[in-house]
Amino acid sequence: MQKVSEEKTSDYPYPVYSSQTSNNGLSGYYKDYLFEDCITWTTDGANAGDVKYRSGKFYCTNVCGVLISSEGYANRCVAEAFNRVSKTYVSYVGNPKLMNNVVSEIPIALPSSIKEQEAISGVLSDADEAIAKMEMLIEKKKNIRQATMQQLLTGKKRLPGFSEKWKTRTLGDEIEKLEAGISVNSVEDDLQVHADEKAILKTSCVSNGHFLPHECKTIAPRDLNRAKLNPRADSIIISRMNTPDLVGECGYVLMNYSNLYLPDRLWMMRFKRESRLIVRWLSYLLSHKEYKIKIKGTASGTSGSMKNIAKVSLLSIVIPFPAPDEQKAIAAVLTDMDAEITALEQRRDKTHAIKQGMMQELLTGKTRLI
Repeated sequence: MQKVSEEKTSDYPYPVYSSQTSNNGLSGYYKDYLFEDCITWTTDGANAGDVKYRSGKFYCTNVCGVLISSEGYANRCVAEAFNRVSKTYVSYVGNPKLMNNVVSEIPIALPSSIKEQEAISGVLSDADEAIAKMEMLIEKKKNIRQATMQQLLTGKKRLPGFSEKWKTRTLGDEIEKLEAGISVNSVEDDLQVHADEKAILKTSCVSNGHFLPHECKTIAPRDLNRAKLNPRADSIIISRMNTPDLVGECGYVLMNYSNLYLPDRLWMMRFKRESRLIVRWLSYLLSHKEYKIKIKGTASGTSGSMKNIAKVSLLSIVIPFPAPDEQKAIAAVLTDMDAEITALEQRRDKTHAIKQGMMQELLTGKTRLI
């Protein structure tokens, strides 16, 4: 780590340093070299500029750059300071890149005291440990949810109080209509969609039984009058035309969205008035692995990159239906699990935000630990 300037600025009261890197990151150089306690960054590709501190032993890949701080600098603290600025130095000419010759000139601000660096490292490590524990808990809860879906949605396990035999019917016995929207032109994808703006949904708005209303694009002014079909409360939206991996994805809509509109690649299921179906239960069933495979199996198309589902094929899928009360009970169990996972994810995201705030304070010298 080479000192570039002792001059202190209003933003960075610390001296500014520039990193000195190792070789060029080629796999031929690193494949037999075992690194430990150092910093890596992704040199090129979609993740170019991603920085990580490595405390354990590891081997480098062909898109991995390695930075080892010289004596007197804490690698963990250097990694965090580097990570704060690394993305701004990525070149997006062709394939995104952040190569060694650029990294070696990047200025970063650090306290000159190794004790203060280590103190900062300790605080940020504690935050990372808390986030990692939450990630593990979230993953555990998701696995339990998946196992519970497998048991309850296939009838392998019955909830207390239910023993009535399930009745086999087709989707068409319950669905009155599969209604599609109209595809319209949109403005630039990166523009923020506000609550009072009309927006067209992307096909990515449905995934694993969930409806994601933020996956949308603002409708171009000239097409505002052409848009039709808003997502309605207690309905299911399904992707009728998509890539082989994503065709047939569906999501449950909890509330009305008057500013959102479906494109022609999405269907909204309209159910028969006499149906006693619990729609939330059906959304879980259709997003279960077994039925995902069945739905995708109905898709056709000559293109290997795009598949279509025909209405008659979807409506003919045979499903064993529990009684409405059992449907409701199953949906309640899975909804509670989803709520618990969502709450954990929100806690994790809040902890991430707190860590970012601490980094802003500690790595700019606004707050000093020593």
